Amino acid sequence: MGHDPDAKNLRMIPQLEIAIAAFFLAVGTAGPPLELARIAGAALFCAVVWRSGRFVGALAMAAVILGAWWQHGQFRVTTLVAAAALGVIAHLFYRRPRATTAVMAAGAAAGIAFLFLG
Repeated sequence: MGHDPDAKNLRMIPQLEIAIAAFFLAVGTAGPPLELARIAGAALFCAVVWRSGRFVGALAMAAVILGAWWQHGQFRVTTLVAAAALGVIAHLFYRRPRATTAVMAAGAAAGIAFLFLG
């Protein structure tokens, strides 16, 4: 088993990892009922984060808020707190590849926890 020179290319870029975290937080903090069209809308807001550059923190925060609002037309305190936390963390750790992987995992876990517990 040798070193694969293309292994670096298989790794996700930080913006995509943060976009995944934003998606799960948006869907999770909005809560049920879940509708496919509204989940797709939240995914579109998060796709903007994927295409972002240095504004990834601000766009991640906006994607969580807009994605949750798109689903139910209201803001919840958990949505605003989760959005602010993700925005700050994404901005601070954007240039650290392993950190954004941890942000993705934590955001996905928190979003799923909000969905099922909240």
